[in-house]
Amino acid sequence: MRRLSVFRKPRDHAAATTTTSDQSNLSHFLQLQKVNYLKAVDQGQAKQWTVVMGNEAGDLDSLASAIAYAWYATNTRKSLTVPLIQSPHADLPLRAENLHTLALAGIDPGRDLLCLDDAPFLPLPSDKFALVDHNTLNPRFAHPGARVIAVIDHHADEGNHIDTADPRIVAVPTGSCASLVAPLLRDAPDTPSELATLLLAAICIDTDGLKLGGKAEQADRDAVALLLPRSTLAQQQPSSPTRSTTFATAAEPALQRLTAELQAKKSMMRLSWGEVRLVAVNDDDVPVFAAVVHCECVQQVSLRAEAVEEEVEPLVELAAKARKLLSVDCFDRF
Repeated sequence: MRRLSVFRKPRDHAAATTTTSDQSNLSHFLQLQKVNYLKAVDQGQAKQWTVVMGNEAGDLDSLASAIAYAWYATNTRKSLTVPLIQSPHADLPLRAENLHTLALAGIDPGRDLLCLDDAPFLPLPSDKFALVDHNTLNPRFAHPGARVIAVIDHHADEGNHIDTADPRIVAVPTGSCASLVAPLLRDAPDTPSELATLLLAAICIDTDGLKLGGKAEQADRDAVALLLPRSTLAQQQPSSPTRSTTFATAAEPALQRLTAELQAKKSMMRLSWGEVRLVAVNDDDVPVFAAVVHCECVQQVSLRAEAVEEEVEPLVELAAKARKLLSVDCFDRF
């Protein structure tokens, strides 16, 4: 397999960067960037690197956008860039839709992703940062000399990093940040199909499959038309029309299947943590049954609630952790 990082594979990390026969191009790229960045930190050369990160929520949009921008910056801008996930490895299973999509893209989270517990030193010794899915640098990464050199976001513009960020793309409304990152890959050499699928999945889950009357904007539709012919979903089509709009129509069933898979994974995780929170915090059964009705899994939730009903103390601890790590609307809906 050809080498995808502009850094040479380090000899002392050879075992950690061995490429397996089933490892995807994207996985190989991420693994090399992670190993080489950590080596640069050890050697005092971290300032040569740009660290790109999504927001602290760690949703699929942040994850996919960070990985995609790292690919773009490395292969098009020829800039040493590594994506950082703003959560420890142990918390990655909290978002089942993320793990499902990473598997679709052939990415091994433990081996390929740089997470906070891989780099426990804060602030990071790097001084260049790129932000996706948010537009203000988290204070934990701020230090004298720290500069934000790129911003791509679909949230309200807080007006920061205007003089240093290039590109600086803040487009509101847009359904998904991934839709704003996708056009950067238009001219990127040899964009892996797995990367296109990763971005597609983020757009699908944020816009409910481009649902009419939902969050999807024209930028989201344009991004899907760009990504679909380049994605692994293209392999599910009998032929590939030359016009992306025609292809998007032909691939709609595959796109809807992907959306349904991701929504199911996301609902399962919200069900699990919502159930823990309700059983831990409330003594009567009314909130629990409210959650049951919402998730349409009466028997499953009732059995699981009964199984954990006596273990209140550990559930209180889990609920506190869930409220901190997961989005607020996860609990407001119950």
